[in-house]
Amino acid sequence: MVKDLFVQFVTKFVQGISHLFWILPYQIRHFLGFVLGFLWWSVFKFRRFTIYKNLKIVFPAHSHSQITFLAKKSLKWMGVHAIEFFLVPGLSKGRIQKYTKIIGQEHFDLARQQGKGVLLLSLHLGNADLALNILAKQGYPIWLITKVFKNPLVNKIWFNLRSNTGLKYISAHGKSTAYDIFKALSKNEAVIFVLDQFMGPPYGIETQFFNKKTGTAYGLSSFALKTKAPIVPVYTYQTESGVTIVQFVPEIKAPSELDGPNELSLVEKQIILTQSYNQALEQIIINHPEHWMWVHRRWKKWQIT
Repeated sequence: MVKDLFVQFVTKFVQGISHLFWILPYQIRHFLGFVLGFLWWSVFKFRRFTIYKNLKIVFPAHSHSQITFLAKKSLKWMGVHAIEFFLVPGLSKGRIQKYTKIIGQEHFDLARQQGKGVLLLSLHLGNADLALNILAKQGYPIWLITKVFKNPLVNKIWFNLRSNTGLKYISAHGKSTAYDIFKALSKNEAVIFVLDQFMGPPYGIETQFFNKKTGTAYGLSSFALKTKAPIVPVYTYQTESGVTIVQFVPEIKAPSELDGPNELSLVEKQIILTQSYNQALEQIIINHPEHWMWVHRRWKKWQIT
């Protein structure tokens, strides 16, 4: 009883903050986010070397000053995205129409017309929580595969704040994860897979990301092979004028290596498909490097345990 009251109090409190943040001019939110980014780089210095090293992998020809500039800019935008997470509970259709723009909706619509559900490919770029809740509020039938907290109280607060728009969730490693994904696809709904973080065995396979060996989760390739559902990338970023862009891009077709009869093993097929997904994510990152979360240790050492 006390825990439920506490959850309700925290939820209502954050919802109040959310409405306040919506009233604030976006320039103030950007300024607060930029302050957070400055503190991260210049004061706390958390994983600063990781950020620099990751940028150097992707942009090897960049000078030290260019890498440092891009690192600072990315952290400033991470600060903005952290601040603007609090916009989620206060989302309304009026605010969505005024402050957001959805591009490439026809790619999602064409994929759904196949009647097999849609597998959405995404990454930690921009304010993903805000973008997905925008889509859900607009009536897109979306399920997000996500981790859950071990603390049930924290877990309940977290999902209360993220679920007021109709966005639905599937536990990343739950007992019914596969069943829940198949069920959503059977209803011609969309399931979003976030694929840009390192994943080692047993859930990952060895791949290349920006021409460097790493591990990537193979779950998306498995469901693509089993269901033949179309793969559509989706991502988000924000303009300097405060407009949140949600971008769908054309369906990723299966690589030609998988056409026709072949003697490839299941793992070989998964690697080929997952590599094509990585290449799609690479292009998105190249187009919007300041919005990607470079703090991730994307290129950990691949080890079979």
